[in-house]
Amino acid sequence: MNRRCLIWSLAAALIVLVIIAITVTLILVLRKHHKKSDEKSDGQSLNEIISENSTFPDGSYQFSVSDLKTGTLDESPDVLPIWMLKMLNLAVDDSSMVAETNRLSYLFVRLTPTNNTSDTRTKRQTTTDDKAIGVRFGDSDTIHIIPRNLTSIYNSGLSFIGTLPDGSQVFQIQVRMGDAMCSKQDYGSCLGAKWTPYSIENGDAVVGSAAQFDNDLPVACGSQCDAKSDSPCATSSCSQCDGQQVAGANTPVTRRYNMGTKQAANLQFLYETFSVPDRITVTYEGDEIFDSGCVGTEGERTTPIGFDGNSMEVRVDVEPNCDGTTSTAWYFTLPCVDGPPTTPPQPNTTSPIPSTTSGDCRNRQCSEYKCLDDTRAHCGPSGYLLSFGYKYCNSFIDHTNLFTPAGKRFFECVRPRLMEYIEGYLDSAGDSVNCDDLKLKAFDSHIPIFRDCDYCDMIFLNAPQFLKEACDLMAMFPRPLLRACSMGSQCLLILFVLPRATHFVVE
Repeated sequence: MNRRCLIWSLAAALIVLVIIAITVTLILVLRKHHKKSDEKSDGQSLNEIISENSTFPDGSYQFSVSDLKTGTLDESPDVLPIWMLKMLNLAVDDSSMVAETNRLSYLFVRLTPTNNTSDTRTKRQTTTDDKAIGVRFGDSDTIHIIPRNLTSIYNSGLSFIGTLPDGSQVFQIQVRMGDAMCSKQDYGSCLGAKWTPYSIENGDAVVGSAAQFDNDLPVACGSQCDAKSDSPCATSSCSQCDGQQVAGANTPVTRRYNMGTKQAANLQFLYETFSVPDRITVTYEGDEIFDSGCVGTEGERTTPIGFDGNSMEVRVDVEPNCDGTTSTAWYFTLPCVDGPPTTPPQPNTTSPIPSTTSGDCRNRQCSEYKCLDDTRAHCGPSGYLLSFGYKYCNSFIDHTNLFTPAGKRFFECVRPRLMEYIEGYLDSAGDSVNCDDLKLKAFDSHIPIFRDCDYCDMIFLNAPQFLKEACDLMAMFPRPLLRACSMGSQCLLILFVLPRATHFVVE
């Protein structure tokens, strides 16, 4: 009996030793493999990391550039500036052109026209089985090939946007960027990648005609709200929370807000996606605190959100046409956190009272005009700040529903720039403000600011709304351009709009 027990004990010990040996071997193998993976990742360029970790439309595939047969130059994709996208009614937001981890990005490709083709022929060429679009990041040996016939598949991630006047075709490719491109980068850093579009034809061999240019792809690793103005990742997506509505259409949008506090609860986030489904998410410190899902709300909805942590920044992302559609509209409003009441400072009899600065009036929406006049300019009811700025800022808010998303974005662009100019003027003037000079300089500032905010494009798209309104509403636009405004002179607006819109398209 004892001998049998000894045999079983030895057998059990042997089995344990074998298991230990196998475990140690697996650990060593895994460590070696992990080390090689790290070494490989460390040796990869940013373009290679993006190429390997990004998600392209279903049905696309990878191909080696070295196995690609070189095509002809006349088949190469053409340059696609933003103004051409606007001709196809795409209101491109600057944050849409910056890649961020795990965020949907759009790549736009313009393919050369085919001469003397009918609309039917053009449509057939768009969905043909033997043609595709290629995307190559930097000098990576991998090219992502997206068959053009995916445009006929619902929600495939490849969309045919439209045909430009020269017959060239514009396509939109959805790409979701992976976390790996920022995994070893400092938070808040901005990197630069490049991508090249190809025109692909599948036959006896895969033939690729590369564009004769590269597209820049800024990569934002975390918030860029502190980025310098000349940073390629700097966008208009960062702002102090102002409770203003943000509206858009067919391109992804990111907005970051400084909430002025690290803790809040029961903020009533409002959103509307109408009948075409869009997705809106709100995140805080990388954690999702709200997700609308892919939904067409067909009416405004509100939901309570809150946050508690170490950051004051809340991020809102919009993924339009999430269900594969191509034409949508949406808006949202993130309410601000009401700060605690403050006790006004008492006069100090032993030292002079400091003068009010422009910063004391900031983030008060239209009331900022009134605040600046009360505390700095003192020009009264006939001065620019009250008779024009305050009046027509409120007038626009009252008529917001009349404007298209492009019109709303125009005012979101103009208002802070006008205020920035006025604040600078008042700061330089000190305690000696010349009200007539302020009015003259303020009106002069309108033209470059309006131009930079795409005034020509916006007024062309919103002409019917302006024609419905009295000249009191038209007067929100630069006085030098509409000085002759009267109820009977709406023809002057038409004469102004059409030449300016044509000039914008030609440029």
